[in-house]
Amino acid sequence: MIKDFNEMPVWQKAMDIAGKCFKISVKLSRKEDFTLASQLRKSAESISANIATGFRRRTPKDKSRFMIFLEVLHWRQKAI
Repeated sequence: MIKDFNEMPVWQKAMDIAGKCFKISVKLSRKEDFTLASQLRKSAESISANIATGFRRRTPKDKSRFMIFLEVLHWRQKAI
């Protein structure tokens, strides 16, 4: 049984993705790409943060609300 969010394979993968996104963002850090690089880093960091936050939800109703929130984030990211 998983006791902490950092034991979850999905969180570990999110951290791997964040590392890769950070490396890409460094290459985009020219002045004209600064906004894109910043958004890439923020988005990548939010994946693991949202997983950690969701892991702490205790009641089924609270978990359900959080899953709806994540679904909205997912579709917003796809639109970008």
